[in-house]
Amino acid sequence: LDILIGGNRLEPASDWAPVGFSVGEPNATIHLIMNGTHPKRGSIRGVEVRGEVLRGVIAGMGVFQTKALKLLNESGITEPRGHRWYPLESLIFVFNKLADEGGVNLLRIIGASVIQNAQWPKEIDSLSKALYSVNTSYHMNHRRDGKELFDPVLGKTIEGGIGHNVIVPPTPDQNRVLYICDSFYPCEFDFGMASAFVRKFKPAGCSHHATIRHDAGRCRSRGGESCTFIIEW
Repeated sequence: LDILIGGNRLEPASDWAPVGFSVGEPNATIHLIMNGTHPKRGSIRGVEVRGEVLRGVIAGMGVFQTKALKLLNESGITEPRGHRWYPLESLIFVFNKLADEGGVNLLRIIGASVIQNAQWPKEIDSLSKALYSVNTSYHMNHRRDGKELFDPVLGKTIEGGIGHNVIVPPTPDQNRVLYICDSFYPCEFDFGMASAFVRKFKPAGCSHHATIRHDAGRCRSRGGESCTFIIEW
């Protein structure tokens, strides 16, 4: 898939302690999320997704591709193409309809398929690097009101009110991280993507794969602002 994946700026000093862009912005965002003062996700109106992402997600829907394309057509998208932008609202509409018909587990399968089929930069070779790349990738592949949300010169995301995908790194005595998502995408889709990361990449220096579960607290599917996934190894 030709989905833009952030990776060239991620050069961790240690496995869960990235330097430069990867420590400044996410750690600041973590602090804001924890005290409830982080930039809130705005309206989905005006938010667009790259055609490459739209095509990649549809390709991961398996036997539901035809149904998904029909639903997109109902939203005014007849044939999604690369190098174009499309309303994210249309893709979320498809997700919601498919969840109604196929159950939320279908969204997990679709999310996992996106990760499994993506072409990953060679430098992303551990679970930490993969997870840290998500927020950058999310902003690279979405824009608001025609404004792109990643500055390739500075290697930084631009706040656009589309939410974030943030890592809370472990303390020295922990073997777990928190992965907090407050994007527009459904919880189960994000969980499917994160689960695929866990299966695809091992934590650096670890001989086995990690496990993942949803925190028992807030969840976007129940009206919460974000979802927290606990990843342990």
